This record gives sequence, C-alpha cells and structure tokens, in this order.
Amino acid sequence: MWYRISFNPDTDVMVCDTQVKKLHNIALDFQDKLWDVTYLQSLKFEETIDYVELKTKAKFTDILWDYSLQGRAMFISEKVKVILADYKLLNTDFYPSIVKRGNHFRRYYCMRLTGDIANSVNYVSSEFMWYKSNEGKDYPLVFANAVEMLNKKREVGPIDSIRATKLYFKDDFIAQKFDLIFLGALSVGNYWTSERLKKRLDDDGVTGFKFIESGFIINGGD
Repeated sequence: MWYRISFNPDTDVMVCDTQVKKLHNIALDFQDKLWDVTYLQSLKFEETIDYVELKTKAKFTDILWDYSLQGRAMFISEKVKVILADYKLLNTDFYPSIVKRGNHFRRYYCMRLTGDIANSVNYVSSEFMWYKSNEGKDYPLVFANAVEMLNKKREVGPIDSIRATKLYFKDDFIAQKFDLIFLGALSVGNYWTSERLKKRLDDDGVTGFKFIESGFIINGGD
C-alpha cells in the first residue's frame, strides 16, 4: 500500500491554517532557481537556505508547508531527516535550511524528489482515463508503454487530463523496495510513502501532515 503525504491544515496542530509567512534572503534565491528547473532535473544548490519565516502563531511542525514551493519541495525537521536515513528514497535531495519564528531559529531541510518513473510501470496491467473537458466525461485508455502514454498526455494538452486509475509497477522496480517515491509525469507534485515508512512516521509522532491512502497505486508499497 502507498500513502500520499498531504497538507493538513489542522489548527490544533499548526495553530494557523498556513504556516509560512515569507521567504527571505537565500530562500528567495533558492525559490527562483527551483522554478528554473523541471521535475526531471536535480538542482545543485550548496548554500544554506536562510531563511524561512513562520507566522507568529504558527508551530514548528516536522513538515512545513509553503504554497510557493508546494508540489516542488517541502521543509522537514531534523527529526524527519534522521528517520528517512533508515529508508530507501527515490532521487531525493536535501538542502539545509533555517526556519525562523519571532526570535527563535531551527534547522530544517528542504526535501525535493525528482525524475520520472514512467518506464517502471507495467502498462499491460495498468488502467488510465482521459477526461475530456468539453464533454465532462472520462474515457478509458490502454497504453503499451511509457512513450504512448507520454505522447497522449502531450497531445491532449493542459485542459484535458490523463490519469491512472490502476497503476502497477514492474517487478524490477518493486524489488528495489523504495519507501518514498515521486511519480513524475504520472502525478507531478505528490510524494508517496510505503506502508513501512508510514508506520515509522506514525509511531514517532511526526507532525504537520496527513496520509491519504492511494486509490490507484496497486503494488510495491508493502
């Protein structure tokens, strides 16, 4: 089973519905550079991201959400960074960061996953839908491989959408036993955790997010 890491605007946990007030100094430079690369590209950035300012009432949760970076990266605490070191992550970069609230500073890491695993999908078993916006209807699609799927996504453009309704991974990908993945062109902007990693994050009381159970990724997350 796979679980999507999702924003959780729980004011009992965060106090505010959104936490980040503003990016400052090097954090702004990082944001600009991040928008210059695609989700396929890793970003070389060697400076500490100094700094991210939280709203006055916001709490220092283990995962912080900033809408200017959402879908491209997220800020995680040192506690989460230590936990992740025990698991297998797909194409993940960590950038040291400073988070400020009032006169209090804490070290975080900006975590970003990149790449595309479209070629790791078993298209014979998987199922897709094409949503035609002008009709307001879904139509089933079958692809033989990643090239067919990606070509169709480019053909329909940004208004219509093609989404997986059942996604099976190939055996060689499953054998690698990843615990944190990024689907690239199949689901840009979402990070997914395995059952193993979900349990650890739950057991260790990590805060600032919620899990949403995958309804379409069928295998490889045990």
